[in-house]
Amino acid sequence: MELVKQIEINIDYILSLIEKYNKEHNLNSKNKIREDIYSAIRSSIELRYKEDLINEFINKVNISKDITRDWVNFCNEKKEEEINQIIKEENLNEKETKEFISNAYLEGELSFLGGVINKIIKTGKGLFSKGTLENKERIAKILKDYFNKYKED
Repeated sequence: MELVKQIEINIDYILSLIEKYNKEHNLNSKNKIREDIYSAIRSSIELRYKEDLINEFINKVNISKDITRDWVNFCNEKKEEEINQIIKEENLNEKETKEFISNAYLEGELSFLGGVINKIIKTGKGLFSKGTLENKERIAKILKDYFNKYKED
């Protein structure tokens, strides 16, 4: 029987590769490490949501000696920017949306039970006039993708 070594691919592993990438000066070695990073991301369902975020982190951030702190700070900034952008673009109630997302992170899951989507959407009056079902589903998908992108694994 052949034993296969399996590495748990999580953000800590990716950060260690990014740290290695930043310390490397040889272009060929950097390219190989970058390929390893993307291969690792694509092998993890949870990290696929974070691929763009990780790519932006690699390209834009001057990494210090504490890469974990840099990652957390970067994610917190991007998380706030992105939720504000979603609220503005989708014309959502800011307080209700941020409260909903905050509770979802505390509970570890995103749930639209209890008509919460109607509280988030600004327009219309009454239960059935706050947008079409397609609009509600689209907003729910946007918030789900946002939640998955920034949830801690």
